[in-house]
Amino acid sequence: MGGDLADEGSWRLGFRDECETAGHDADCITLSVVILGYVDGELVEIPNPGPDYAELVDDQGEPLYSACSITDIDPEPGTEVTVPADVTIEVVCEPFETEDAG
Repeated sequence: MGGDLADEGSWRLGFRDECETAGHDADCITLSVVILGYVDGELVEIPNPGPDYAELVDDQGEPLYSACSITDIDPEPGTEVTVPADVTIEVVCEPFETEDAG
């Protein structure tokens, strides 16, 4: 699907620009971001770590996440919607593994 949580600000600006370009209020599309992460090996909804997720570390100073990537957008990009509209972006945050440090 492409895209990363680090670009969340750009997503929001893009939707505002699309609304204004079409002659609507800047908030004609409501963007919801659902974040999923692994807790005890199970993929569950977690609090949004924000676009600076790569800077978050655990008690030992290790990064919490190696990536937070878009896995789904509903409705799909390119789908014509009637405004006001809701768009949901699903993001999966992958836990940092020692081998990710390369």
